[in-house]
Amino acid sequence: MRRFFVDIDNKRNGSVVIDGDEASHINRVLRLKAGDKIIVCFGDGYDHTAEILELSNKHCKAKLLGRKKNEKENSIHIILFAPLIKSDKLEYVAQKATELGVNKIVPFVSKYSTIKLGGSSNKVDRLARIALEASKQCGRAVVPQVDTPIIYADVLVRLANYDLSLVGYELETDKTLKQVVSEVASEVVSKLAVMDKGFADKAKSIAIVIGSEGGFSESEIESAKSVGAFTFSLGRRILRSETACIVSVANLLQLLGEI
Repeated sequence: MRRFFVDIDNKRNGSVVIDGDEASHINRVLRLKAGDKIIVCFGDGYDHTAEILELSNKHCKAKLLGRKKNEKENSIHIILFAPLIKSDKLEYVAQKATELGVNKIVPFVSKYSTIKLGGSSNKVDRLARIALEASKQCGRAVVPQVDTPIIYADVLVRLANYDLSLVGYELETDKTLKQVVSEVASEVVSKLAVMDKGFADKAKSIAIVIGSEGGFSESEIESAKSVGAFTFSLGRRILRSETACIVSVANLLQLLGEI
């Protein structure tokens, strides 16, 4: 069944209304008709089965039949602070991060960023659309939030909101991501195992911060550490920013038993 994300306000008296471009897509492209079943998601973590009752190019009304918990969402919220890089690369990050189950994507600029705020790459609406389409493709029940790009100082302020903050740093030589997670796990819970679910249950939100192609300055790293963030190595080779974003998220999820 096809999947559609709808605002909760469109849910009324046991039915749901899908309008605008999505209704046109249902009618003209997918060529669905009355009686066909679809999946509707309100961003609540559930898949709602619905049967189409009425359909036109601008309007689709469907009866809600039931719901079940979507099992494709991660148990831990992952927030990715991604560098503001060229449009096509940032779009790639948004798509793949969504497929991996990231809950929020926050583009930002730092000292060595080559693209500044207000440039052509700051296309939040397009990034949000890419996240929406990727959520449909991979069967998620929640579309990641894509924030307006911010400056690094604001990233530091936000890091205080999360249970764990991790910063990829090319000059970090002592700690891999696995080592950092292992040490933090031993501090947070009594069990020492890296894969311990007690840690996963305890840490409800984790932020990953990845820098631009120029990386971070020493002062930026010290500032991150001063607000409680942990730096980790991205390996022996220097990765492109878009690669580092996806590799870091995938490795973290693997360590937490989410993959």
